[in-house]
Amino acid sequence: MKLPRFFWKVIGILLILSFFTPIPTGTLRLAIGLSILICSSLPFALFMQGARKRFGWFNNLFMWIENKLGEKMTAGIRFTRPENDPRDHFKASTKQD
Repeated sequence: MKLPRFFWKVIGILLILSFFTPIPTGTLRLAIGLSILICSSLPFALFMQGARKRFGWFNNLFMWIENKLGEKMTAGIRFTRPENDPRDHFKASTKQD
């Protein structure tokens, strides 16, 4: 069963909001939630990439998250690096659908 993109966005937002609770593994939930939102919404991916290009501290924060959690957990976040183009990822993912 394939969930519509709307439900993926809701799940991603809930994971991001759960980062602010005192439950352990907050960074992991934040990274997974952001990856889900980035992979399910091209406008959000472009927004994230624009913020990473414009604000060096924001880019450094996400580079730290990428380094801390590794490649498998932050695969979606890597598409928003300033040197990448998130549109390429969406073109590839829509061909598979």
